[in-house]
Amino acid sequence: MKKVLLSAILLAGAATMFAQKTWNFSNTEKFPAQTISSTTIIDGLKIMATADATVAIDANAKKHGTYSFTQRLKLGGSGGFTAENRYMPTTRALVFQVTGPGTITVSCLSSSSSADRRLLLTNGTDSISSFSAPGVYSDPDGNNIPLETFNYTGGAATLYLYSVSSGVNIYLLDVSSAKDYEESPSSVKIQKSENSIAFNGSEIVNAKGLALQVFNASGKRIIASSATTISTTQLPKGVYIVREVGTSNTLKFVK
Repeated sequence: MKKVLLSAILLAGAATMFAQKTWNFSNTEKFPAQTISSTTIIDGLKIMATADATVAIDANAKKHGTYSFTQRLKLGGSGGFTAENRYMPTTRALVFQVTGPGTITVSCLSSSSSADRRLLLTNGTDSISSFSAPGVYSDPDGNNIPLETFNYTGGAATLYLYSVSSGVNIYLLDVSSAKDYEESPSSVKIQKSENSIAFNGSEIVNAKGLALQVFNASGKRIIASSATTISTTQLPKGVYIVREVGTSNTLKFVK
């Protein structure tokens, strides 16, 4: 009996670890044609966008093997990363979570027929891989869009996919170890410190304009100093410490 139960547990664990998620942007039920102007989660996929850096889904016919795509997701430009951290996009990025090793498959093209481009895959601090986005593509099988697969060997993580230069059109993202992206609930309990620093689930609220620094769980300073409310949308999930500069006042929060 114990042996049977153990086998069932192992099989359940394997099914969880290698759960597969396919985001085919030709699925009009889940991805209707639209312009996305703020960060949005659709079918467990987080799409980063702003009013000044929108992401669009529109009609476009392409083919690869058994796939006959009718729509694409258009990253209208680069991921808006900074010189200090080019591996953390601020907009125009796809964000998804993996539970462990698996495969990541992407089908994409450059938005320019005269310029080849690339999509970068990162964990927010390091480059993991990249996918080619050619300006023009064809092969002997009659395909007019590539399909490229990467074997991910890392652990559970939040991963970011974005263009390193200009626009790239994505038709398919398939992740064999993915789980739905979990957004903080809107009713999240606000965490506060005695010095009026608070975390509301998406921002470090700095009502008194204090000089704040932010550290990750390893003690690495990730925000040097800020006297305003700090958005945490660009931070991966984890434990963080907020410290008022020059004092021992701190706030610990979990994102």
